[in-house]
Amino acid sequence: PLPDGLRKLLVGVIAVSAVVAMTSVLLVFQLGQPRIWYTMSRDGLLPPLLGKVHPRFRTPHFATILTGLVVAVPLFFSSLHVVVDLTSMGTLMAFAIVSLGVAYLHHAPPPGYNPRFRVPKVPGRWLFPLLVVSGLVWAAALDPESLRALLDFSQGGSLWRYRVFLLLVMGMGYFIVRYNLSLLPMLAALSALYLIIELDVANWIRLGIWSAVGLALYFGYGYWRSALRVGQAKRTDSEGGPEENAPKPSPERSTPT
Repeated sequence: PLPDGLRKLLVGVIAVSAVVAMTSVLLVFQLGQPRIWYTMSRDGLLPPLLGKVHPRFRTPHFATILTGLVVAVPLFFSSLHVVVDLTSMGTLMAFAIVSLGVAYLHHAPPPGYNPRFRVPKVPGRWLFPLLVVSGLVWAAALDPESLRALLDFSQGGSLWRYRVFLLLVMGMGYFIVRYNLSLLPMLAALSALYLIIELDVANWIRLGIWSAVGLALYFGYGYWRSALRVGQAKRTDSEGGPEENAPKPSPERSTPT
């Protein structure tokens, strides 16, 4: 029959598309991560060695080699399922953090903040509760039994992760209503967090360990050597006017390609 033939054909197309998409994403990570480390090193958040540029190829060569080792070595001891899930979780976590950062910049922009592109600000004080109530009414109309089981926190089972997401919605809704945060970035953050919750708990643990390592590196090294923090300390300790004590421009560095 035609449906069976199309099913077999589409399975192959989807499988090939998944391999191409996953390979493309990993390749983008391999190219982008050294540049991220280069920028963080230039800002003082990472050791200066990661900010060195190759004299011939004009690329952050040490950061590129380190990225290849950090990515390639664990692949020998991990399954494809783990690699795909960790890639998805790391990407979604980055999306959530960026979205929360956009919401914070809308709420409390720093002095002189004037970006070329600004995400449209949609006040969420009234819209977010309306969306939550509408979603609950819609869920109650479609499947009241499942909604009742979800809201019954005394029951166990596989619904606990969705209850965690419900608590996240309530917590983020509190800040949205209190500070009238922008709706679009907060919805983007919640969407990314929902997709993270759909993944296995083992991936949460791996991401938690990786995040703990990153936070330890930041608070143990980067926070104290940040170019922004050092520049502010120099301006605070100086006795002259702002013109005399403005930080001298650093020598020009070649931007990696």
